[in-house]
Formats: sequence, C-alpha cells, structure tokens
Amino acid sequence: MTDQANKGGSAYENYNKSHENYDLTRLPVGAEQVLAMLAELGYGHGHKRFHLLDAGCGTGMHLEYFHRQAPDCRFTGLDASSLGIEKAVQKLPKSVKLMVGDCRKMPLEDASVDVVLFSFMIHHLPHSNEAELLAATAELFAEAGRVLKPGGHIVIISTSREQLHPRRGSLWYYRYFQDAAKALSRKFLPLSKLKQILSENGLLPVVSRKVDQTYWTKASLDLDGPFKEEWRDGDSLFAFYRGATGETVLQKRLRCLRSKIESGAAQQHIKETKTRVEAVKQAYILIARRP
Repeated sequence: MTDQANKGGSAYENYNKSHENYDLTRLPVGAEQVLAMLAELGYGHGHKRFHLLDAGCGTGMHLEYFHRQAPDCRFTGLDASSLGIEKAVQKLPKSVKLMVGDCRKMPLEDASVDVVLFSFMIHHLPHSNEAELLAATAELFAEAGRVLKPGGHIVIISTSREQLHPRRGSLWYYRYFQDAAKALSRKFLPLSKLKQILSENGLLPVVSRKVDQTYWTKASLDLDGPFKEEWRDGDSLFAFYRGATGETVLQKRLRCLRSKIESGAAQQHIKETKTRVEAVKQAYILIARRP
C-alpha cells in the first residue's frame, strides 16, 4: 500500500482520520450549480438520464445532493479513504454504488460513465513540485477520459490561488495561518493550466464559472473553531502543521488568533471576509468534454 493510500487518497493529509469530522464545517460546494450547468449541456431535468462518477467523493456530500435532486440518474462514488466511504454509506441509498479505490486507476470499464466529477481533489495528488503535479494531473485526466463515454464531460470544482489568499481570499482564518495558506495554495493549479492539460489529453474545455452561491455554516464562522482538532479536520490547511515542530508553530498561531479575538479584530476580519467573498467567491467550476 502506498503512502497516499495510507492517508486515504491524499499525498499530505490523513483522510482516514480527518473524515471522522469532515462534515462539521463542509457543504457540497457548487452542487446545485453543477446540475444546472449539466442541464444546459443536455443532462437530466427531463433530458437524458446520466451516470455520474464522483471521483474522490469523500464522505458523499455531493452525491447526497445529486441523488436527492436527480433520483432517476445513476451515481457512483470512488474514494481511497475507507472511512470516507463508510461515512458515505451512512447517508446514501444502496442504489448509489460506493467503492474504495484509486482515482488514478478507476475500477470502471472504458466509456462507462457520462460525467466524471473531481471536487477539491486534484491538489491531493502526489507531488513534490509543480512539474510533478502537472504530470499527475495529466495522468488523472487521461484516466477520466478513458472511463468517459464519447461526448461525456469532466466537471472540476476547485479554488483559485486568489480565493485562497490569506488576506484577499474567501476564508477568514487563513490570515492567521499564512505560512500554511501559502503552502496550500501552491498545490492548486491555475485555471489556465488545468485547461491546457485537459486540451493536451483530448478533452475540450467548454465552460468555466465562479460558484455563485456563498457557503457558510455556523461552525465555519465559529471564532473558537480553529482551537478544536475536530474543527480543523475539515480543512487541509491544518495538515501542514505536522509533527512536533508543526504543533509548536500551530500553537503559536493559535495564541495570536486568541489575542485578535480578545481585541475584537478577528470579528472584524470575519465581517470583511463575508463582504469580500461576494466578489471573489469561494470556488469555480470547470467543465470539459470528451469528443
């Protein structure tokens, strides 16, 4: 078993642990917009029924939404985290097929699905530099192209480096963990490079849009959230504070945040972020077609 498999599909985060609390601060970002965009392309809503594979489905948030809105369609979830799949089983009907496996070697036949979804998973591919991430992404897209039917589509939900920026982005607490935020943002390829890789693998980008809806949970705006390990499990940001040295740095950052809360500055930062997000948004959706 590879290190990535041991970590539940991520090159740097242990999802076989963090999926225990993953749903605390997370929502199915862009799910309703994805269905609307697919409808524009002729899927669902009285048009053709379709088979969607959620590759890297985690705890099944998107699948739960999709099945509720389009119960006549076929859905499959694949994730390397056995705990994530266990959580998905608890919230999804048996008609949704769920599998533990590697998204780089999908256990599906050639040309067997209409849509492949990658939601916030590409940055977890194993790499030590951007060149390796580009190569790993190309491998992933080639595999998606293999399982797609002719005319099928890849849907990518991701976040831009600007949206992740610790002071100009969409997450209020990133400004207090700027070292981790900058390291994390380097794992997200720019939209232009994703489009280039898709094209080089014979997949034609057809549309890209920012996610219109803003997603907040009560927990995600909780000033005391970052002080709780179960809260931190919902964001890959905190995976960068590993080991004794990382824990020391994390505690230093938390002490700074506590002082900002006591002064009222953190509360103001939340207000500023909520206003700013209406312009920068929190994520984007990119769709490409297999000819």
